[in-house]
Amino acid sequence: MRAYAKHHPWRLFGYVVIAPIAALTQIGFAQVLRMITAVLTGTLSRSYGWLVAVVCGYLIVACGFFYLDHYWSQAIAAQAASELRNRVFRALTAQSLSTHRQLANGRALARLTTQVDTVQTGWYLQLLTLYGFIVEFLLAVGTILWTAPALTVAILLLVLPGLLLPVVARRWLTRAKLAQLEAVQRYTALVADRLNGFSTMALFNLRARFNRQQTAASQQLYQATARQLAVTRAVQSLGQLFSNTMYLGTWVIGARFVLNGQLTLADLVAFSQLVIFVSEPLEEGIGLLAELPGGLAAARQLATPVPQLGQGHANVARVSLTGVAATMGHTAVLEDVTLRLDLTRRYLLVGASGAGKSALLSVLLEALQPTAGTMRYETAAGEPVSCADFVATVAVAPQAPDIFAASLADNIRLFDDTVSPAAVAQAASAAALALPLDKPLSAEGANLSGGEQKRLGLARALLVAPEFLIADEPLAGLDGPQAATVSHSIVAQSGGFLVVTHQFEPTLLAAVDTVIVMHAGRVVATGAVSSPVIQQQLQGLAARG
Repeated sequence: MRAYAKHHPWRLFGYVVIAPIAALTQIGFAQVLRMITAVLTGTLSRSYGWLVAVVCGYLIVACGFFYLDHYWSQAIAAQAASELRNRVFRALTAQSLSTHRQLANGRALARLTTQVDTVQTGWYLQLLTLYGFIVEFLLAVGTILWTAPALTVAILLLVLPGLLLPVVARRWLTRAKLAQLEAVQRYTALVADRLNGFSTMALFNLRARFNRQQTAASQQLYQATARQLAVTRAVQSLGQLFSNTMYLGTWVIGARFVLNGQLTLADLVAFSQLVIFVSEPLEEGIGLLAELPGGLAAARQLATPVPQLGQGHANVARVSLTGVAATMGHTAVLEDVTLRLDLTRRYLLVGASGAGKSALLSVLLEALQPTAGTMRYETAAGEPVSCADFVATVAVAPQAPDIFAASLADNIRLFDDTVSPAAVAQAASAAALALPLDKPLSAEGANLSGGEQKRLGLARALLVAPEFLIADEPLAGLDGPQAATVSHSIVAQSGGFLVVTHQFEPTLLAAVDTVIVMHAGRVVATGAVSSPVIQQQLQGLAARG
């Protein structure tokens, strides 16, 4: 609640003021009873009509403050949870690729849903409720000491709410609850879809865009929750009104019996209403205190600082690897790799299956942490920069790109509405992706073939016209004309590129500056296509298929 108090001090202060007033209106029952008794005994000279008018006015005021007290506290808890959800999402999307891979999407979703809900109901709301109970208890004790310090009072049960209200209000409550549940489902679906595309978000620097989408969905969820709370609390307030009406109505009707001599005054005022307001916080506080530890534990688990992401990045000119090794599980995938990539040049990375090509790309993008060796990212002036700068400089077309539950066009432009349909169509054509741009896609990519998914990833990368393109097997599964189209599109880029392939397409071969050959996790040869060593390696790979 510290973060909420910092950003919304007046809202929290409003509840700090409202809770004591609401408690006083509830404790005011005792004063209403004293007034009734005073009128009956003649110590207060007022007409019976005046007495009824005052009681009715009190009931309306008490109902209003009951609504404000309960709605305000739950609305604050819901809004604080909404803002916590935003902070957790920003922390999740700020992770590196390697860190995110250690956290399953199911656990990430649990943080955004179940754990945040636990914090909302088990910590935020319970803290506010505890404050209200303490205020009510202290005010009731003070009033008892002021009214009758020596009086021992028995506890009376409150009258149950009217039975007809739930039947009449069922439609309102159901409609509000269903709307809130639909908002929860929409939010969960959006978050699951975007987090499933985490690598695309990181590689295309979409954190700010996805955060805006998540914040908008979270705000819609909060608004639906607030509306549901408003309806629920309004019905509960009416229930409180009916209960109070029955309770005080008993006194008012009983007063008529006293005036008629059918009851004694002692029967009417035998027990003081004040004791209820002493016992109720104590009884409710037991259950409240039982829920606080779980809510506090969840709040501490989610209290992860959100990294401050820079708005700009340095342009990376070269990458150097020296003696780099890496493992996946217990298997070595890279061994003593020493390599220098100039981002103005064009490279072909080749090797048999399992040679370490994909592992090398993962290390370059920090999706896989090296176990040995050093990596250095530099600007043109030789200044060291970070892998984040490298990722922001390049565009990546992976073998298995993330697919979002949206149209093909939105998947290519990654929800950037400033990109024109013509530019999207041009990128799709350059990637040999001949599908309708309005074609709806599923997050699992079930309605796209493997080759179409690869070409979708390439279209994304080509759309941004990167300074350096990294494409992992862009020609796999393509026929001759399609492979030629894709190769021409890659070669036509003004920047450098690193293409991983096992298909030696003539256009691509003719355009590269350097061929890098890998075998068993090592770089075994580098050089121009025309060099004898590279020709021998390419022929050997072609012979092995």
